[in-house]
Amino acid sequence: MTAQYQTLEDNCVQACVASILDLPLREVPHVFAGVSMGRDTGGWPKLFKWASRRGYKAVWIDPRKRVEVRRLEKSGTYYMGNWPVEGGGAHAVVMRRGEIVFDPGRSSAIMGPALSYVAFEKKGGGCFANILLLLALYLLVSRIWRLLR
Repeated sequence: MTAQYQTLEDNCVQACVASILDLPLREVPHVFAGVSMGRDTGGWPKLFKWASRRGYKAVWIDPRKRVEVRRLEKSGTYYMGNWPVEGGGAHAVVMRRGEIVFDPGRSSAIMGPALSYVAFEKKGGGCFANILLLLALYLLVSRIWRLLR
């Protein structure tokens, strides 16, 4: 995780995602621009589509689902926590093992309980990639076997 501080009043999500994925802030879209002015920007679907195009699956986790939250905490991965703040609204921070490890706004008046968590999982090649890997391994072993005989 590479800490990226927010540069605007309303780009804490952008800063958290950039931090978690080790990206420069400019490479992550500011999907919640205008939310502080009361505009609905459809930010979460935009962010999840962007993550998918980058090879990540963004996973929304409801804090009331204890089993999912415990699994996330035990994973040791960095994830985003969204919390209510004094005066209304919400603020995103980077978390790990159930603790806030980085606040891109440096001094937020966070109040509990959490509203949601968002984790990013690198998309794997899946079954097809595993089959190709096994095939390559088989070919390598068979070639070595022929050389040794």
